[in-house]
Amino acid sequence: MSGKYVDNGSDKLIIVFQSAGRVPQEAIISYLNKEVTDEDIGRYHEKYNWFNWTKKIEEADFYYIEDHYSGIYGWYISDFGKNIINDIQKEIKSIVSKKNYQMVISFGSSKGGTGALVHGLLSPYISKIFSLVPQIKITEYINKHLSMLKPLIYAENQDNINESTMNDINNFIHPLNITRKKTIFFYTGVADEQFKETKLFSEKIVNYGVSSTLIINVEKKKHSPMVMDNVEFIENLLKNILSNKRTKDKNLFELEPKTFLYLGK
Repeated sequence: MSGKYVDNGSDKLIIVFQSAGRVPQEAIISYLNKEVTDEDIGRYHEKYNWFNWTKKIEEADFYYIEDHYSGIYGWYISDFGKNIINDIQKEIKSIVSKKNYQMVISFGSSKGGTGALVHGLLSPYISKIFSLVPQIKITEYINKHLSMLKPLIYAENQDNINESTMNDINNFIHPLNITRKKTIFFYTGVADEQFKETKLFSEKIVNYGVSSTLIINVEKKKHSPMVMDNVEFIENLLKNILSNKRTKDKNLFELEPKTFLYLGK
């Protein structure tokens, strides 16, 4: 297990799950051709998303958890077909045990948003989840954008992680495994390729006794731009989640209880 822990002297912890894009395509191809080592790929994973927040949000400690599994990525679920959810849950327990944290938040975007959802819901130590444009149907995303990784992520043995089980994160979440009160904040957008799936998941998870707030970006921006072009807004949301405050923004409108429309900049 690998990651970076930043101690700001806080009793609150943000666990940041990493998005794809850590490893450039040429390095992925070199790895598949056995021209580079796992150690070479590991160095790419040490360039963490959102690391500048350690100085900007000093009211929280941070742990940046890597996803160097299945050679390149494993969506925090698979390592060459082996289910690693319990292994990562143990890592979370180890990090949280460093202090008597009063609040632990899982956070991530895209692939990291998926990791934040799955592990945030399953961990008894995490109470709040902030998930940006997650993949609910992981296989669908991999087939479309990273099909070259399929031989690494999936096992041929149907008892292990395969394309079918990775097709829906609901396959990894059972209501009996959610052992404490959870609050989820989703940030997605009408132009995201998994907007419908995220909206449906946000509605379904309420049936598990989870509080779910959905923030919908209505800009005509795709997956990554709707995040990267609104970093200041996302940072403000995270700060307010930390302090249990309601976010006020001139471009944020309540459509109905726990559902908001965001107009962007």
